[in-house]
Amino acid sequence: CDSRTLVMAVLVSVWGSRLTWNFSRRGGYTWPKVWEGDEDYRWKYLQEGFLLDILKHKPVWTIFNLGFIAVYQNLLLFWIVAPSVVAHVVATD
Repeated sequence: CDSRTLVMAVLVSVWGSRLTWNFSRRGGYTWPKVWEGDEDYRWKYLQEGFLLDILKHKPVWTIFNLGFIAVYQNLLLFWIVAPSVVAHVVATD
């Protein structure tokens, strides 16, 4: 492991720790229920049609959730991780 890959791993770990702490602080790790915390306030604005009036309709909201959460966010995570994979491959060659 070269120093650049190590720095990337440390930064990702620090960021992940911050996200985990924030999730826990908002009630994300309650037992036996899975979630007792508050939903992100921004979702309420979207669902009420603050950004787009069409999001008020349940089928459109479901498609938006599928496209934004399942597809877009996974692609975004892939694009975030890709530079560290390239750095690791270049360092091992």
